[in-house]
Amino acid sequence: MRRWMIIPVLTALLSVPTLAGAIEDKPKAPPAGASTATHRLYGRKCASCHGLDGKGDTKRGIRTKANDWTKPGFLTQFTDEKLIELTTKGVKKMPGYGEKLSSEEIVALVQYMRLLVPDPAPAK
Repeated sequence: MRRWMIIPVLTALLSVPTLAGAIEDKPKAPPAGASTATHRLYGRKCASCHGLDGKGDTKRGIRTKANDWTKPGFLTQFTDEKLIELTTKGVKKMPGYGEKLSSEEIVALVQYMRLLVPDPAPAK
């Protein structure tokens, strides 16, 4: 093979996994019951760590040890009020959003979190 062809061929081969990842990361539709606006807000503020599905298995989520909300029983241990508090003030490596989002947006995000999981009922 000629030398001048090596770089384009290598570039093409190395881009295949990247393209495959881009296809997998295609935006998902909002869960049933979620508004498009809240879905977009979640995508901008939460999904980089918690993932579009709430599993926390993104590169950033793994690095920051984001919780897997879909794990059976995980979210049910928290009341909505507690999740609102954690989202507002922050916890561990997660920043607080109290000064960045309105209280209505934070409540909508907590409701959205519950729509992502199979057992979304809050603690009593």
